[in-house]
Amino acid sequence: MFDNVARLYILDLILINKWSENVKISHNKFNNWLDTFVSEKDIDLEYSFEVKGNENGMEHFIPVGNVIEHMKINFNEEDKYIAYDRIVKLDFKNANIYHFLGFVAQFMAIQWENSNV
Repeated sequence: MFDNVARLYILDLILINKWSENVKISHNKFNNWLDTFVSEKDIDLEYSFEVKGNENGMEHFIPVGNVIEHMKINFNEEDKYIAYDRIVKLDFKNANIYHFLGFVAQFMAIQWENSNV
């Protein structure tokens, strides 16, 4: 699954951030980890989610690549830790990572619709 370097890197992320009062992960560590995860898991960056923003909103087609970039650019350190934690737990359980990414895509659609009101 992970090579030894990846295991040590993940352990480093957990040990450094797990014991702080507000659990955070640095932008660079998260971005590097997410790039590695996407590469190792062969996540299809061209796959598109079809999501509706608001109840009466229009449908949006959002590629996984855009979701990944949104997480890297727009999430703050606490949100990045939450995303990291959820993705690691889903991966450990062999769950479908695309479900989590789909929720992020829907959040993106809602944000876009709310900003264009």
